[in-house]
Amino acid sequence: MAKITIAAIRDKVQRHRDATISLRERFDEDYSMARLDEAMPSDPEKHEGENEGFHIYTSSDPKNFSKKIISWASSANRIIQIPIHGEDRHKRDIDNQKEQFLIGTLRAADERLEDLGLPPSQDQFAFFGALRGHIIGRALLRKRDDGTTVVDITPWDALHSYWGFGRDGLDWACYVINKTRDEVKAQYGKDIPQESYTDDDRGIEIYDYYDSQINMTFADDGTILKKRTPHGSPRTPVFLGIAGSMPPIQSDTLDDTARDHGESIFEASRQSYKSYNLIMSIVLELVSRARKPPIIFASRSGEKTLDESPYETGVVMSLAEGEKIEAVKLLEMTRDAGTFIGLVSGEIQRGTIPHSAYGDIAFQLSGFAITQLRQGIDTSIQPVLQLIQRVYRQITNLLSDQYATGAFETLKVSGRDNSRKYFELEATPEIIKEGCDPEISLVGNLPQDDMSNAAMAQMLREGPVPLMPDRWIRENKLKVQDSDMIDDAIKEQLGERMVPMATLWSLMVAAEEQGRDVLAEILLDELQMMMIEKQQRIAASKMAAQGMGMPPGMGQDTGGGPTANPQAAPNAMFGAPPPIPTPQGGPNVPPGSPRPGAQSRIP
Repeated sequence: MAKITIAAIRDKVQRHRDATISLRERFDEDYSMARLDEAMPSDPEKHEGENEGFHIYTSSDPKNFSKKIISWASSANRIIQIPIHGEDRHKRDIDNQKEQFLIGTLRAADERLEDLGLPPSQDQFAFFGALRGHIIGRALLRKRDDGTTVVDITPWDALHSYWGFGRDGLDWACYVINKTRDEVKAQYGKDIPQESYTDDDRGIEIYDYYDSQINMTFADDGTILKKRTPHGSPRTPVFLGIAGSMPPIQSDTLDDTARDHGESIFEASRQSYKSYNLIMSIVLELVSRARKPPIIFASRSGEKTLDESPYETGVVMSLAEGEKIEAVKLLEMTRDAGTFIGLVSGEIQRGTIPHSAYGDIAFQLSGFAITQLRQGIDTSIQPVLQLIQRVYRQITNLLSDQYATGAFETLKVSGRDNSRKYFELEATPEIIKEGCDPEISLVGNLPQDDMSNAAMAQMLREGPVPLMPDRWIRENKLKVQDSDMIDDAIKEQLGERMVPMATLWSLMVAAEEQGRDVLAEILLDELQMMMIEKQQRIAASKMAAQGMGMPPGMGQDTGGGPTANPQAAPNAMFGAPPPIPTPQGGPNVPPGSPRPGAQSRIP
């Protein structure tokens, strides 16, 4: 493969920039809408700027809507799971270790981002997925100077990202961003010449280029910041996800179809917001005029003006004969204005999320109402969640393939799985290579009837022949990541409850951990007594079977002829102590003596 030059990289970037200029304009428009920049569309029949001097209303709904979607997506439960596909427990243990490895590497990458003053990856993905409709960045294992491994997951802004596809996937990608001389010096250790940019510029453009083999970084003036370096990934270490189900569309009659690919959350309401702001700005202007309506001051010369405002409280004004002051009749909205505002507001709500999703509920919702509400919300949130899922799938595959090459030292990762159980793991490249590919899902914390889900899970496992096995129910209905671990924990709990000695032992350990030594001693005494009694029963059983006259195999079907009837055998043969003799009634007396306490006979 021929070495790529700086000029060739610039040419690639410029061609992609020209082809997607309308898409990048949409990126800026949507972000401007979300940050509530003051804007109102002009009358198409008038010149631009004819709205100057009037009050402008800017709805806060785009900000509230985007914050809600971003919050739901960033707080969604991320489940990394390799489904059970066999009964070989050893294979499932390998899959579980790979799950924990991926969870730990994502956690390590988030810690690195937080150390750099950036939000965690899922938070950034939620932002870019909602407002850009595109998520792009690099996922790379790289070595420090001391040989330790760094998990580098760095999201990029799609507005400043450029890419190209090959036959089997992403062929190249480049991130172009402005940096100051000080930032370049701190990150790359290189000095950018002062003449490369002026003080009025934001900085100098830095190109960070990746393809299937190398990584190269250079400044716009041609200064090499990082020479051509093999990145160690089997393919281009860049992930790219595009929202929605619409593929790229080309049209002979429609313009700017490139901006329709990978839409943001404002896809259905972008134009409605503009109309709503225009209508509400007109209402705001008319309402503001009622505070100080225009007046007519009639005088003889027509040139006299008022020194004071007639609308100030308690003002007294002197007028000459023939002079008068009167207010101009205010303009009013048409009678259908309120209805029209309601229609526009309704279209915005149907294109975003219902108002009840913000907590505007005056009564408790039923399970059916919650289901309907969730379906309305899913239309807006699911494209973002699905986009983040696809991106995490690419990231985990990239990290797994890079680690499986064996070029990195054994990583030690830690974290909490989705069952909230802490783990610490050293996974070898062989385990990652042998483990199966994970399935990644994001479960949004949306309004839902948890009781109904739990009841459904219980119904599936009831009856002499359950509809579904417990593992399937835990993985698919209850969204448990490691169903084997949960199954072991349940069996452990059942064992503790079914064996009294195990229950007593757990109580004693708990008392010791709580510092209640006296209670622990009491429980220990009870446990020891229970163990002694059990040992006595075991010894008695052995004596009954071997040492108390019972022939070997007595009472058992050994195939050696008839055995004694257990009902006719003495108790001693079964290890029971001999019966205590009944004592006589009264003391011993000489023969012929009357029994003490007996009644005398009357002759």
